[in-house]
Amino acid sequence: MTSHQYEIIERLPTVMEYNFLWHSVGWGEVNAEITKMPNPYKSQQSLNSVHGKDQ
Repeated sequence: MTSHQYEIIERLPTVMEYNFLWHSVGWGEVNAEITKMPNPYKSQQSLNSVHGKDQ
């Protein structure tokens, strides 16, 4: 078997990726205010609320 190594790069989606994802779930037009929000994946509080974990 061949061994592979991968590097995980943490980044925000590009505008084109964001718009594609937004439209793919059928949420309509992108709200410009949403694009100004901080990255929720870096906030533990956001992660807890998204996954319903107790704090």
